[in-house]
Amino acid sequence: MVKHRFAGRFPPLCKPSRPAEGVLRIRRPNPEYLLRIRAGEFEYEELVTRAEQQLAEVIEAFEKSTLPEQPDRDQVNRLLVEIREVF
Repeated sequence: MVKHRFAGRFPPLCKPSRPAEGVLRIRRPNPEYLLRIRAGEFEYEELVTRAEQQLAEVIEAFEKSTLPEQPDRDQVNRLLVEIREVF
């Protein structure tokens, strides 16, 4: 395994949890709600309605976004060069 030259300089963004081979644990901000869905506490139509509302919110946010269609590659490259020069 090749180590990145910045390894150890920054705290990890997240610490992977690997309790057993083949098991992946992902932390969610709403685990109780997801467990309630899994337990069948909601009607299917209620879940579909909520998903459609959330999709509409995402579409609206996308339409109102001021982000450019594409990143400014020249600016990104200048930033990367600057970061490499610092480290």
